[in-house]
Amino acid sequence: ETFTEHTISTAASGAQSVFAADVDGDGDLDVLSASNVDDKIAWYENPGASISGTKYEDQDGDGMKGQGEPGLEGWTIQLDLDADDSVDLTTQTAADGSYSFADVGPGTHRIREVLQQGWTQTTANPSDIVTTSGDDVSGVDFGNFELVALSGTKYEDQDGDGVKGQGEPGLEGWTIQLDLDADSSVDLTTQTAADGSYSFADVGPGTHRIREVLQQGWTPTTSDPDDVTVVSGQDVSGVDFGNFELVTLSGVKYEDQDGDGVKDQGEPGLEGWTIQLQDGNDQLITTATTDVNGDYGFNDLGPGTYRVREVLQQGWTQTTADPSDIVTASGDDVSDIDFGNFELVTIAGVKFEDQDGDGVKDQGEPGLEGWTIQLQDGNGQLITTATTDVNGDYGFDDLGPGTHRIREVLQQGWTQTTADPSDIVTTSGQDVSAIDFGNFELALDVDGNSTPAALTDGLLIIRYLAGFRGQALISDAVAPDATRTMAEQIEALLEAAIPVYGDVDDSGSAQALTDGLLIIRFLAGFTGAALVADATAGPRSDPADIVAFLDPFLAPPVQQGLAGPADDQTHDVLADVSPLLLQFDENRSVRQGPVAIDHTQVGAARFAG
Repeated sequence: ETFTEHTISTAASGAQSVFAADVDGDGDLDVLSASNVDDKIAWYENPGASISGTKYEDQDGDGMKGQGEPGLEGWTIQLDLDADDSVDLTTQTAADGSYSFADVGPGTHRIREVLQQGWTQTTANPSDIVTTSGDDVSGVDFGNFELVALSGTKYEDQDGDGVKGQGEPGLEGWTIQLDLDADSSVDLTTQTAADGSYSFADVGPGTHRIREVLQQGWTPTTSDPDDVTVVSGQDVSGVDFGNFELVTLSGVKYEDQDGDGVKDQGEPGLEGWTIQLQDGNDQLITTATTDVNGDYGFNDLGPGTYRVREVLQQGWTQTTADPSDIVTASGDDVSDIDFGNFELVTIAGVKFEDQDGDGVKDQGEPGLEGWTIQLQDGNGQLITTATTDVNGDYGFDDLGPGTHRIREVLQQGWTQTTADPSDIVTTSGQDVSAIDFGNFELALDVDGNSTPAALTDGLLIIRYLAGFRGQALISDAVAPDATRTMAEQIEALLEAAIPVYGDVDDSGSAQALTDGLLIIRFLAGFTGAALVADATAGPRSDPADIVAFLDPFLAPPVQQGLAGPADDQTHDVLADVSPLLLQFDENRSVRQGPVAIDHTQVGAARFAG
């Protein structure tokens, strides 16, 4: 059969027949018409429209495809022809995230993505698309953000350094807040696990803020985390919170009554004292005042180095060492930061002239001015001295705890009539008084009638040096107006006096027939050669030196009752006194041996008058 070629036109006149058929096999219905006016068959091809776009990872979540943001492959895109909520066609995104629906006929259509788990759409759903024949529609894009997790740890920062150190434990049950978009509105909360960890999952794009809810009695050691701007698919960890449990530093301020630096049973607290809390550089932070029991405390202290000091009150001394600096550890209270204090005391007494030598300050016995009193430690080491006033009073003030020894500096020609005071162990706040020293001025007036005389006082001295004791010492040798009449009184006086003035000739020992004779002659008024003739055994032999040595011990004026020769040629006074020396023991010879003088003991003897 022979065919005649005709050009199929798209223009026809007077079409008689119209058919719909997929003439070009492209899946679209075309239109064919046959017309008898112009004898043509017309083919109206249906070119259709395409709808296309890209599915991409919106890494910054801003809803726009930024440079370098990759396409997402294998995601399902849906076409709802006529936008009647019925999916008509689907396609999968290519490796570059692109997709396309071809040959979409005219109408209003809807494109949607099928969201995958763990992602969120960052672009709004595309508006419905009205297509016309041959009008392709592109740029129907979908941005997606892969949800992320924000996580961290809440831990006890035991050393308070703001860093999670090895072994520092997590804190369970604390509330962590998530403020999406950092708009100061809490959107989500979570609780920390047993190990202190927390996490916020499925967090979308944006700048977010994480905060802890602080519990009472704790302080944060880490700064508030910076706001977090998340990136698609990139979890954020290490948003940690360090916390330090606040501590208390406390102690007791007490009266250390024995001053030993230890709070003993019964030692009371001191109320109303100021305790300072300083930093490690001595800068004052705050103060506390001790209560009625002496207790004090500094509460709610965070990490750091602290120094605790007392404000010392006048008249007190601190008996405990300053506490060492305290480096706080989370939750560890520090107690027993104690301060012992001792109230300073005074030790006082009177230096008096013990006129009767009885070792007791009697009414009318005057104080001695200008004497030196020593304060020594318990080992006899000199600490300081005081000088007695016009009344004989002395005192050592502001003395702290310890063992103290009080001694006088004996002046020449005097003897101490009171025993050395016992060592004094001071007690806080308890002054010690009546540490008195009685002194008797050693004079040649042995019998105490205020008149040194040869045949009374002199005779008593020479008899004592000769070894006489008891009644033999005093018989017919005590003046009628004497105040010392008992042998034991005389003996006690001379025991103290002989080491002071008994060695008249400085021979190193006191002897009856030299030193004793010199004293009797001196009291009898002898001078010159008559004073010293056959009566010296030591280097002091000049009459003027003898007189100068004995003069200070006269005290009251010499009685003139014993008349003696006035020149150096007169008889030896020994002839007058020898019968008196011997009359109570006719068979006894005058003791020729010396009475030894130990000059280191001069003034050390004591007697009871």
